[in-house]
Amino acid sequence: MKRAALLLAVLPGLPASADEVLTLQRAVTAATAAMELCQAQQAHAGVVVADASGKPKAVLIADGANALAFESARRKAFTAAATGIPSEKLGALERDKPQVGRDVLALHPDLTGLGGGLPIIKEGMVIGAIGVGGAKGPDIDLSCARAGLDAIGAVP
Repeated sequence: MKRAALLLAVLPGLPASADEVLTLQRAVTAATAAMELCQAQQAHAGVVVADASGKPKAVLIADGANALAFESARRKAFTAAATGIPSEKLGALERDKPQVGRDVLALHPDLTGLGGGLPIIKEGMVIGAIGVGGAKGPDIDLSCARAGLDAIGAVP
């Protein structure tokens, strides 16, 4: 119970549901745009677009992607969907407040502080998230994820 209270104190308030859901078409459009930018940068990445509950809705894995590309992308998308913040902010929390960061990350085994996961927000509600993993580093993961959001007119 202490950990749940900690999570609520550290993370922004998230609405319980949204009238608009992330459609399969929008998920595929976002994943495709993210993958196209990764490929243009010769980054062999995985891209996962998840619904508001963090379940994968669209998955693309580049030819030549390493064994961790999918799992990294999935966990980043889950983190952004579950928390409503970019996944890298959990990493910053762990660096800035180590005990609090470790406690938050311990709440669920799929939470990660690695950069490359962004929430998809519509009218102030989290309707999904995108995660990119396995590229040439967190900066490229993040730029590819942003390209996915741009393609569907979403903001992180």
